Amino acid sequence: KWEEAPEFYVLYTIILLIGMAIILIPNAPLIAITLWTQIINGILLPVVLVCMILLVNNKKIMGEHVNKPLANLIGWTAVIVLVSLSVILLLMPILGIG
Repeated sequence: KWEEAPEFYVLYTIILLIGMAIILIPNAPLIAITLWTQIINGILLPVVLVCMILLVNNKKIMGEHVNKPLANLIGWTAVIVLVSLSVILLLMPILGIG
């Protein structure tokens, strides 16, 4: 509901409007825009995941619902895999691969 989280909905609306404005630009290279947004998404995903794991391991914030060791193992494994893939993605053009 808008009343419960007005800041979230304002930010969400602004982001949607920016996206709509970009799509409506005449002769915009939509395929390239889509590709680059997905690349940026993939690079930022590990950063967001690390922040999330740190938050769910904070007993002050989560109380009794703090992460269990298995969830931490899965989460940190995902971070390692995603960081590795991001590094490979960034090195591919430098090494002339792909």
